[in-house]
Amino acid sequence: MNDYEKLLYKCNRQKNQLRKQKIKILEYKEEIKKTEELKIEYSKSIDFISQKANKEIERLKERIEYLERSNNRREDEILELRQENANLDNIINELEKYIKTDAKIELYKDVSGLRTFVDGQDLLNKLQELKGSDK
Repeated sequence: MNDYEKLLYKCNRQKNQLRKQKIKILEYKEEIKKTEELKIEYSKSIDFISQKANKEIERLKERIEYLERSNNRREDEILELRQENANLDNIINELEKYIKTDAKIELYKDVSGLRTFVDGQDLLNKLQELKGSDK
């Protein structure tokens, strides 16, 4: 083998090595491209999921606010009913005091003026029964 052939052989060998390296580089480029595409796809997915999560968070915040307002209204109603109950208890206590001072109470049954007398103890018993039923 002469010098020219040796040089040619060496060049061909280097040329083959360069082709192999070029193929590897192209494969790496393709892999990088796929990786970049996946990054973009994942980024879009994350954005979509994030937007969806933020919408759900906003919906839940609105629901919590609604429930808090509703709860406040119910608490106000409960306070009003407790006050009304206390007022009724006071009225019943006053009735009991009045009944205890008068053994017979005159009641008007209707507009015709018919009168009847009721035993005070019967009324006290009925009031006690009513008081016991609200507990």
